[in-house]
Amino acid sequence: MPFKLKAWLKAKLRLRGSSIPYEKFEDEPGSTSEEVKMEPVISFDCAYCDYRSPTQKGLRWHRITVHKIGVEVRRTLDSHGRPLTYFE
Repeated sequence: MPFKLKAWLKAKLRLRGSSIPYEKFEDEPGSTSEEVKMEPVISFDCAYCDYRSPTQKGLRWHRITVHKIGVEVRRTLDSHGRPLTYFE
């Protein structure tokens, strides 16, 4: 786009910047990082590996999917209720 056309569009559409004036604020008490007290982050640690989850549900999901804790392994049965032996 030629320079004159860009300048004309900016003038026509009033694209001169933000309509909200920038205002510099003073520091308030408690606004700096030294004065702000951070709450401790609670994490749930896996007892079997170094995995840490921020939620209890995430830890439960990790233990089920990775370590197979709480998952029952049943034998596969055929249509007559007998155990299938060719999987072993």
